[in-house]
Amino acid sequence: MKCVFITGITKFTQISMFGMLNTLVNISFSNEYATICGFTKDEVMCNFSEPLLRMADCFAVMPNELMDTMSSFYDGYHFSRSLIGVYNPFSVCNALANLRLNSYWIASGSNEMLLKVLRKFINEIPELDNCLIDSDYLEMSDVNMNDPKLFLYQSGYLTIKKVVGSSYMLGYPNREVQNAMLGMSLPNG
Repeated sequence: MKCVFITGITKFTQISMFGMLNTLVNISFSNEYATICGFTKDEVMCNFSEPLLRMADCFAVMPNELMDTMSSFYDGYHFSRSLIGVYNPFSVCNALANLRLNSYWIASGSNEMLLKVLRKFINEIPELDNCLIDSDYLEMSDVNMNDPKLFLYQSGYLTIKKVVGSSYMLGYPNREVQNAMLGMSLPNG
């Protein structure tokens, strides 16, 4: 085997099945690969120009206005210090296919584990948007159910918003995620 690409919300370096693989490279925070898990604005505009035009016609707006709206819904993920933003590809593809803005990514999976974490840290939820976390801690830690910032970053509900010295400021990447988080944190949510 020459190359294996593994994705998920946990780092596998501590798992025994990889004991013999001493060449794993974690590219999670590499500037070179910062856009590998999403679409940049240019990629959306170039590769989806026809569906964008159809959707803009449905909304009776210009394509650049539609991109601004789509940006607030689906853009905002940052995976390195370069802060190159990427759009959620699942939600973008579904929005363009359905000609409708909706919370596609949020609706696609089970929120059972997320709800468990949110219940445990219900009082911290309002403070998660624009919270600071040590960059080494975020980059080196495995998934941790005892730290809501770490878990929510690794699962896509928080993203890097800004680099502040040796820390990252985390926050909700976009309206899709923010609305879901606030909805789940409300009583009966």
